[in-house]
Amino acid sequence: MEATLAKQQLQVMDGKFTPIEATDVITKMIDDQINACKIQHLSRWIKNDTENSESVNDKVIHLNRCKNEFMRIIQEAKAEGCEVELSGNFTITLAK
Repeated sequence: MEATLAKQQLQVMDGKFTPIEATDVITKMIDDQINACKIQHLSRWIKNDTENSESVNDKVIHLNRCKNEFMRIIQEAKAEGCEVELSGNFTITLAK
């Protein structure tokens, strides 16, 4: 495998948003991640009913904390009359 294929970084978001637009973008992304975790866990549980839900619960708790912190920042932006700059990158690493 070529080294350039093993790890890549993709910029998926960059720009200024109103607080409402930023809320829509970020909460949708976090909610989709929470739902994906739950669906993946359910799928594993159906295949093996002894599947441990602790790691999924930890991920969901972490994502909800991130969402709450984001909403706190958005409320501050609204109160100050500011836009929100969002920048997001994905680092993709191939692993076996």
